[in-house]
Amino acid sequence: MQMLNIVMKFKDKIRKVSDLAFDAVDEDQSEYLDQEEMSKIMRDVSIFMKITPPTENDIDFMLKELDDDNDGNVNKEEF
Repeated sequence: MQMLNIVMKFKDKIRKVSDLAFDAVDEDQSEYLDQEEMSKIMRDVSIFMKITPPTENDIDFMLKELDDDNDGNVNKEEF
């Protein structure tokens, strides 16, 4: 419960950080992340964190998990 209270207290700040992160990775400024951008982000993060890069199946799974409206892209709200 304490964690939920913290999240709710900082909800607006968390949203701002999330929006800034989204804008940083939305390379074509299309207002959504497509399969190619998601793949690049996930692979770059794996290199930075020195972990095994995601497979195409991992990337497909993540895109489907985030894509609430099933349009094949992730918009800022879904992110």
